[in-house]
Amino acid sequence: KEIIKRIPHLLKDNLTDKVVMDLGANRGDFSLVFARKNAEIWAFEPNSDVYTYGHARFRNFKNIHFIQLGVSNQTNIVEMYSHVNSTYDPIGFSISASIKKSKVDLDLNHPQKILVIDFNQLIRSFEEIFLIKIDIEGAEIDLWETIKTNKNKIRYVLMEIHDQINPTFREDV
Repeated sequence: KEIIKRIPHLLKDNLTDKVVMDLGANRGDFSLVFARKNAEIWAFEPNSDVYTYGHARFRNFKNIHFIQLGVSNQTNIVEMYSHVNSTYDPIGFSISASIKKSKVDLDLNHPQKILVIDFNQLIRSFEEIFLIKIDIEGAEIDLWETIKTNKNKIRYVLMEIHDQINPTFREDV
């Protein structure tokens, strides 16, 4: 909700035929806001618990493609680590899951294997992207080169940056 308050200008028009990518979609709250403005949503969430929740939540939305995949700089199978308290509330604590071991409060003993796809290849599938929201808990740095390379086809990027994991990344952005 906080991020939506900061971008009301992006929501003032009908967004029919506009592509919005939600990387690290989690429960899909961000996706839902743009879906209600008729954008075509490509939401990526690798966490199996949250994917099950989101898939059921969006089953009646024809403009939301809720996909159980992560996005990275190459297609691969990687380990994703959950928050140490995720056994108590797997969906609530899912917002802290990461493929980066250096993120704090992760349970490094019980990783989940996930499939990540090559972001560059994904971007090439679209002529134009209105907005990309990136909230992937420290792994956003892995996508930065692709964003810079494809900046002419991406209108807006909203990205969470984890300074404790990538201390010099903010300067480059």
